[in-house]
Amino acid sequence: MHAVRLNRVFLVSIAVEVFKEQRAVPESDMPFESRMYPPATEGNLERAIRSAGAGDTLFLKNGVYEASQKPYIEYNCGNCLDEFTRVEATVGFKVDGRPLTILGEDQDSTVLITNAGYGILFDYASGSAIANVTITGGRRDLDANATDAAIVVKNG
Repeated sequence: MHAVRLNRVFLVSIAVEVFKEQRAVPESDMPFESRMYPPATEGNLERAIRSAGAGDTLFLKNGVYEASQKPYIEYNCGNCLDEFTRVEATVGFKVDGRPLTILGEDQDSTVLITNAGYGILFDYASGSAIANVTITGGRRDLDANATDAAIVVKNG
């Protein structure tokens, strides 16, 4: 088993544990079975993402994690003739300004429901990664110029 230093643990009705990796940890060595908490509510995963530090890994227990849709203004349009066209979009989960890894316990049983056009937005979060989750529940934005997708990466 590889060494993992525990950095933070969110215990308020949440199934997310934050670890600072000292080196890569094989999926088979993840400490899921010893830490069973109730599934996170929609606000808890969003709060955990906001609270996590640069380089942290969020380990998501099996469950359904639902985001609340929030407005998002895109000032650099990748779908427009004029790249500076203002686009009104929505975002579900948002990682911004730092690298963060989101790792689910089981791809079929760890489900993120985004309720937004930009399901998970990695906004200037170079070095981030997401794996072993199912992303669903996206909503088409009303602005036809929005780049709606389950995962949107924006790195300037």
